[in-house]
Amino acid sequence: MTGRHVVTLDGPNGVGKTAVARELARTLGCAWLSIGMVYRALAASAACPDSPLELRWQKAPDGALDPVVEVAGTAFRETDLTAEPLGSAASRIGADPAWQHKVNRVLRAAAADRPVVAEGRAGQEIFPDPLLSVFLWADAGERAARAAAVSGVPHDPRRERRDRTRVAEPLRVRSGCLVWNSTRFTMDTTVAALARRVRTARGERDFTVAVTGLRGEHRTATVRCVPADRPADALLTVPPGGREEQRLALAEAHAPLLRHGSDIVSVGRVPGSREDALLDAVGWPANRRLTARWLLDHGHFAVPAEVLALAGPDWVTTTTALGRAGSDAPAALEALQGAWWLPVPAAAAHPPGTGGASAAAERAERDLETALRQRQSADAPAPPFDLDGCRDSRAALWLTAAAPDALTQFVLPQWEGGR
Repeated sequence: MTGRHVVTLDGPNGVGKTAVARELARTLGCAWLSIGMVYRALAASAACPDSPLELRWQKAPDGALDPVVEVAGTAFRETDLTAEPLGSAASRIGADPAWQHKVNRVLRAAAADRPVVAEGRAGQEIFPDPLLSVFLWADAGERAARAAAVSGVPHDPRRERRDRTRVAEPLRVRSGCLVWNSTRFTMDTTVAALARRVRTARGERDFTVAVTGLRGEHRTATVRCVPADRPADALLTVPPGGREEQRLALAEAHAPLLRHGSDIVSVGRVPGSREDALLDAVGWPANRRLTARWLLDHGHFAVPAEVLALAGPDWVTTTTALGRAGSDAPAALEALQGAWWLPVPAAAAHPPGTGGASAAAERAERDLETALRQRQSADAPAPPFDLDGCRDSRAALWLTAAAPDALTQFVLPQWEGGR
């Protein structure tokens, strides 16, 4: 079996990885496995490196295929392994390369004959070239509340710091991840959105962008475009005027951001507009929190369907309001104000064949790494980012979507006001 049959899901403690992975696997008809569960079973049994280790699955009453870890003849299920002390002990075992080698071999063998959703640290290392790799995030306060609800024990920030800084398989947002900031979304919304993206990766459905001013359905190289009154994976608003071809090119440019993140709004460029000066004032890829009023006045932005749903369940009403410059729709403004704005990557600002895309992408990546290095103080924990070998201008999206409450230590400034 290759990694193309596997969905990997990683993220910090308390974010809800296990619950999301189990429900996502059940929704997709896959088995799920918890990498952390294996290490917790090892900790619970006080295993030694030569202890027999086996992983199998058992069908639950709700139809999910739940993992069972057997260590030296003792079987453990997820419900047996939720106590927080086990998590800390498992984290220490997981930092041992000898244990990692053994566990990785067992996991690969167990998943060799079935599609799985693999939840836990280093899923991409265990299953190279996964079908989809997800990094699940939530703000620090939300993670602490979720962790306490499951284990009854307060969130331990030292554990997360240890996971980020350990040498072997540290907590990182790796290149190519779909980053899902679940802070504002229910688990059902998160699972449904991830399931749609998995099915897109499988080729079972098209990624669709609704575009204001578009008169009919069109397909570009990577995205299906429809008029704004049709439900879609995302909405692209474009100021009036311009040719149909230009709208399709803009949808193609925004699509990589929309595919790879949540709670994100990508801000486009309107040539000759006064907003360009503001976008240029803080060079890409600094993160911004622009007001929703500014965004609506700007008129050219793309937003995922999940963020639109926060404004109300009626797609047509919401998209019509957002497509109207200077909208006063309170729900839409409130939903958008909670999102993080990003400019379209530099490479996307240069349509294919115009030149300059490669150099712009390299500059964006270099500037991002420079900003992170300059803003990090000597005693600050390592940020959960891995830029090694990354030559993709989407890197800033992965970083800001993954850790908005931490990244502000490294990339400044934020725009809290209007213009």
